Amino acid sequence: MKNIIKAIIFFIIISTFISWPLILNLDGFLLTNDFKDTSHSDINIMIKMMKELQDLYKQDKPFFVVRPYDIPLTYAIPGIFFMSYLNMSEIVYTNIHFLVSIFLSGLFMYLLTFEITNDHNASIYSGFIFITSNYLLQQYIWGHIPYYTIQWLPLIFLLLEKSLKSKNVKYSFYLGISLTVQILSSAQYTIYLTFILILYIILKNLFEKRNFFISLIFWKKIIISALTTIILSSFYLVQRLKINAPIRSIQENLGFSWGFGKHMNFLSYFSFDTKIYFGQIQFLIFIISGYILLNNKNNKKFKQYFIYFILCIIIVLLIMGPNTYVSPYYLLYTFWPFINRVGYPDRLFPFLLLFSGLSSGILFKYINKNKNLKKHKHAILIIIILSIMISQILRSPWFRNHWIFFP
Repeated sequence: MKNIIKAIIFFIIISTFISWPLILNLDGFLLTNDFKDTSHSDINIMIKMMKELQDLYKQDKPFFVVRPYDIPLTYAIPGIFFMSYLNMSEIVYTNIHFLVSIFLSGLFMYLLTFEITNDHNASIYSGFIFITSNYLLQQYIWGHIPYYTIQWLPLIFLLLEKSLKSKNVKYSFYLGISLTVQILSSAQYTIYLTFILILYIILKNLFEKRNFFISLIFWKKIIISALTTIILSSFYLVQRLKINAPIRSIQENLGFSWGFGKHMNFLSYFSFDTKIYFGQIQFLIFIISGYILLNNKNNKKFKQYFIYFILCIIIVLLIMGPNTYVSPYYLLYTFWPFINRVGYPDRLFPFLLLFSGLSSGILFKYINKNKNLKKHKHAILIIIILSIMISQILRSPWFRNHWIFFP
């Protein structure tokens, strides 16, 4: 319990720090000096659609309306009640929604990593890198509410882990509920989850020798989760599937991927044109963790980490987009349902952050095994976090030169 309280305090501080000074100016929009107002952003469209749904609610008309434009109902529906009964402005509500999303993203990533590693330091580090990439802030500045709402991803994997480990089917119900919340938050992340969750289970079955696919209990849990999801989200899915979303071209997908020429951009954070980045320090820790894994490949306690490393590699290949006829993203684009309707392969990036965080857990497990390093484990964590904050966050154009635009 002490560790969870520490984690909550830590992620409140980090959420406030990376979005500063938004917490003091909730009635304005946080921007960098590269933007003079919000005319570039989708936020005005999102707020307009939320207010239209609020008008339907005030008129006692059905307001669970699904639009072709992907406004998250997990954003709109609470917003309707906050604006209607607390007289909260739509801008203040949107900013609170963003800050809560950052905080929950870090906290849920912490809980997922702790479930897997049982290591507080590994979990703090994992949650920290999940929320301090410029991805979240970039999506907020562009008004992409469905894409800064990444907190449900680690929650889903956390409940999947608990469901697979426990004989109690309650976690299967919770998993179904979390999948429903994800469906109502972002169609694109949901589509990505349809194949990433399958890959995750296949790799767990392979490396942990769990024999899932011949287990009746496993299939019972899957059916419970699936039925819970379908029943709870049916009001949305029935409307959503009727919308004929346009097919995204190969050229459009290539334009929003790393591609062969840009695939090393994920290490760079000095250019404002770099939309997403991983960072050199995280990459170094990832490499060190991989080296430790290879040297301990016969250790049963370490074998599960192969799952996360393999998924990281697959995600990087996917983010590179449909650049050849045999590239993973092209194959998904061609054969997997709905992939050709979402575009933007670089929006797979939160999954890379998630699995790289889990992969790095092996470094902290190794530190705990080493008598000399274990004495300094907290100092090592503090040095890593401060190094990332100083060298990557404070020097990034996405995190400095902030100002508040008041409409």
